[in-house]
Amino acid sequence: MPVHQAFDFQLSSKTSNGGSTDQKVSSPWRESTVRTSQITAVTPHRTPSHSSSVRGVADFFSPEVFRIVLHNPTTAHQLLKFSQARFCGENLEFLEKVDRFSTLLDELTKTMSEIHTSFTSPDAPRQLNLSHTTMNKLNAGIKKASLTTMPALELIFAEAEEHVEEILATQIYPRFVKHQMTLSAVRALSNDRGKYAGLGDCFCLTNPAMADNPILFASDGFVK
Repeated sequence: MPVHQAFDFQLSSKTSNGGSTDQKVSSPWRESTVRTSQITAVTPHRTPSHSSSVRGVADFFSPEVFRIVLHNPTTAHQLLKFSQARFCGENLEFLEKVDRFSTLLDELTKTMSEIHTSFTSPDAPRQLNLSHTTMNKLNAGIKKASLTTMPALELIFAEAEEHVEEILATQIYPRFVKHQMTLSAVRALSNDRGKYAGLGDCFCLTNPAMADNPILFASDGFVK
């Protein structure tokens, strides 16, 4: 199952009561380098048939899937709502603001270049009628901004952004995956209560790739 489909069941769909879930929004941030080396993907060590059964779970915890979730508009919005509900939404909100900052910085750089090309460069088609001294001073300022100021602004949030993305990858995203899988199981099992009586409310998720098949997540009904 594609990742966006696996996580998409909760958004822009009708619930059993006829209500609507949250609406889709634009991706909060653009593609960036994400440190996800600390994410531990489940590696099956059983028979080939058993490996096939758990490979799908392992994929959800991989760095590649994390990047897809982070930059897909639907799943990114779900991750934001999940984080906000657990009082840690500031991480994704910060990334959203940093992305906005980067977008504005790109626009500023492009506009400054267009001004130089059109009005102040020696070959400008509509060169301004300024004194030689003023024109040189203006072009020197543009050159300095292009070579030093703008690159410095591009890196101002880089270290913090990298740290926040690592927090998401290692602390928040794994919990989000388990939560989404739980909701998916509830929806799937609750549609046939005659065959799976009670399973919609009472179940647990385990990791068959680890010794003793440890429980990773238990529903509220399971622990009552």
